[in-house]
Amino acid sequence: MDSINSISKGTFLFANGMDLKQLKRQKPSSFRNEEYSQEWCNSFQKVWKMIEAKIERIQSESYERTLSSLLTYIRDANTNDPNLQTAVLLTGVNQIDHFKQLDLLSQKISNNCFSMVSILKSRDCSNNIKYTIESLVGGLIYGHVNNDDSENIHLKLKKKQLTLSVLEAWYHNRFGSAEHKPKLVIILADFEQFPTNILQDFVSILCSYSSRLPLVLIIGLATAFKTLHSVLPFHITNKISVNIFQAESSSSMLNRILDEVILTHHCPFFLSGKSFKILLDIFLFYDYSLQSFIQGFKVFMLEQYSTNFFTSIYTIGSVYTGMFEKITHEDCEWLRRNCLSFRRYVEAHEDPQTRIDLITNDEKLKQFIPKKSCRALRFYFQFFCCLRMLAVLIEDLPRNNLGKQLRELYPICAETDITKLEEFQNCFKLLRFTSKDKFLAKLDKIIKILNEYISDEILHENLRNNFTCVWDKLLNYRVKIFEAGMTPTKSPGESNGSTITQSTAKINTKGIIGRHEMLQKLKESAMNQPTKIVVEYERLLCKCLDYIYEVFERHLIPLTKGPVLTEIFLFSDCNSVRRHIVGAPRSSIHNALVNPHHYLQCKCCAVKENEQILSTMPDISVAYKLHLECNKFINLFDWLQSFSMVIENNNDEEENISPEIQAKFTRSVAELQFLGFIKQAKQKTDHVMRLTW
Repeated sequence: MDSINSISKGTFLFANGMDLKQLKRQKPSSFRNEEYSQEWCNSFQKVWKMIEAKIERIQSESYERTLSSLLTYIRDANTNDPNLQTAVLLTGVNQIDHFKQLDLLSQKISNNCFSMVSILKSRDCSNNIKYTIESLVGGLIYGHVNNDDSENIHLKLKKKQLTLSVLEAWYHNRFGSAEHKPKLVIILADFEQFPTNILQDFVSILCSYSSRLPLVLIIGLATAFKTLHSVLPFHITNKISVNIFQAESSSSMLNRILDEVILTHHCPFFLSGKSFKILLDIFLFYDYSLQSFIQGFKVFMLEQYSTNFFTSIYTIGSVYTGMFEKITHEDCEWLRRNCLSFRRYVEAHEDPQTRIDLITNDEKLKQFIPKKSCRALRFYFQFFCCLRMLAVLIEDLPRNNLGKQLRELYPICAETDITKLEEFQNCFKLLRFTSKDKFLAKLDKIIKILNEYISDEILHENLRNNFTCVWDKLLNYRVKIFEAGMTPTKSPGESNGSTITQSTAKINTKGIIGRHEMLQKLKESAMNQPTKIVVEYERLLCKCLDYIYEVFERHLIPLTKGPVLTEIFLFSDCNSVRRHIVGAPRSSIHNALVNPHHYLQCKCCAVKENEQILSTMPDISVAYKLHLECNKFINLFDWLQSFSMVIENNNDEEENISPEIQAKFTRSVAELQFLGFIKQAKQKTDHVMRLTW
């Protein structure tokens, strides 16, 4: 391996031999020149800032409800109570987003309450109770002193002197004569990650000081309230006064972000059903982290803008008209190769000359793009409007296999023609049995959705007229259904049937015809009668549902089967960036150790076969490849001898092994143990056991 001289430990970046010209050949429309890179970057940043601002507004609104009640509790906390004032914040099952919430809580307390705050995290307090107390006292004292006093305190107090007794003396020294004294707020960010013995000792010590210091303890719980009782015994919980605060769950906040930001028509960037399903599955089955979901969406968006020139032309409600002049021949070829809707449009066009021009003439294609791309954007407007209408209709239906939330409906509607599905047909059959009040409530919601789309400023005039037409008809149906009665309507078939029955009975009494003939007459009369008594409300309900079904058939079609150039705004190449979001650390580590040339790109580590072992490889790679040749238990001495033979290129097993080789081997074994490939064997002291096969 190439030698590296450094006086300090660090991470070194090895160039993997990728040439910039080669990169340009791979993606001609992505990195053509510096000017274009700046243009797509500006377009991406403009759209992302809008999305990020909306997401932060939703999160702050969600946090604000919980934080306001917490701030009120801290202000009104009775610190004269002998019991320790404790607030338990139930934040959900994700630690990454918890820290963001608790940092925001710390800032709110510092700005809105006369209090001093210290946040304790498990990674800083996992050694023993002494470090935990030092972190607490240091955070309270050093974080809330003047610049002049800070130097004196640093000179007087060493780390081992940071105790609660010192905190008590400092607090009374500084605020003893003040009329209003600040409260000392302690936040345990990740309660479940703290060692149990440290938590018990820490809370017990705080309880003993609660009568001398105005302490308020805030516990961030990710699981459930019963975790507090399982960690803290009764003799400790008996000394604390607990109040519970529930934060909004990650799933409900994700639904709000999807409904108001991501699954809307306001952004000229849309995810295919598979891409969206990847992000949703990671959220639901891996980490439940909003932050990971948002960053994954950002990665998809970044990939789309960097590789698709045409997406950069369109931003929120506007078009970079000057960008059309910068479309190159490579961009036109990219469009012809990658847009299936464009190819379908060309093949289906009747005029042969137009087809030739679109395929061979770049100028004709440049004139074709603006009009058709705006039409594609209008298609997405219609799609999302109908998607929300459908979600309102089926959200409370029993036996609904399509899903009751927008995040469940979107991948189905984006990938398949939902109106042809059996589940969709069953939902509309169930809707025909909806009560009048419920259906009127659904119609009100649908009319409100249409009204929001009609009043949107960026909506095209033709599309506004279409939505207005649908809005008028549904409003008309709403008025008729509201005025419709629930009494059965009379039909002429009823009187005819009764007359036939009476005449048949008379004929039968006179003995003119027999019993068989009478039954035939009764069957014929039953066929002439209506099979069901029709109510006026039911008739109007069926008509309204039929009209809504027609609207869905026209506009709720798969994204890949939309009008021409819909792929400009649709990200569907999820496999190319999936490895950036869903990592595979085990396979990556194995590949790095078996073939370090893959990452280092140094000639000395290049091998023709993976089984080959070179002395120039890193020590850990040599040790790893040797351990793959062993069974479950590995003799350390035999392993050391094989390691020495590879490193020194010496086949003499009887030669003494140098201390340098022993040190390299010991370090490699320790690194493999840290990575989880081996562990010490309990049966034999001079053996280690393999953990992977």
